[in-house]
Amino acid sequence: MIMRWPGKVKPGQVSEDLVMSIDICATVLEAAGVKPPVSLHGDSLFSEAIKTRKYIFAARDKMDETHDSMRAIRSKDFKLIQNLMPERPWCQFNRYKESAYPVMAEMNILNIKGQLTPEQAAFFAPSKPELELFDLRNDPHEVQNIANDPKFLEIKNELLAQLKDWRKEVIQDQ
Repeated sequence: MIMRWPGKVKPGQVSEDLVMSIDICATVLEAAGVKPPVSLHGDSLFSEAIKTRKYIFAARDKMDETHDSMRAIRSKDFKLIQNLMPERPWCQFNRYKESAYPVMAEMNILNIKGQLTPEQAAFFAPSKPELELFDLRNDPHEVQNIANDPKFLEIKNELLAQLKDWRKEVIQDQ
């Protein structure tokens, strides 16, 4: 996100804070001098809560007409994705994707011919793992799923516990 706010945001500044799109509402209300009439899930980008935030969360249930449920949590160093429908492939048919992204057709052909790298071919697998865990420091492109690596068991369990709490307490997920 690029922001210009003379007197509030210094030019050329880059923030490494963990933020979510739902923080924009709280930020705009603060900028307008409006106190939210209800409790918000997000926080102002200028708040202490953002500077000390340990995790951010995400949820997705649909991609156009394609139904697929995923929940995610991210810290500065790790991202955990919980695929609630692991029996569905990452690359499900989607009319928009098929018509708007010609590269998808090309990748499908390369996959059928066995000409993709193992990392590329994984995108076309018939199912996906229930859990994906990525070490963002060493794998910023999220290629190596380390969810089953015993070295990361403690991190995986901590992220899963935090995600479970967020699903129950914040979004009241079913």
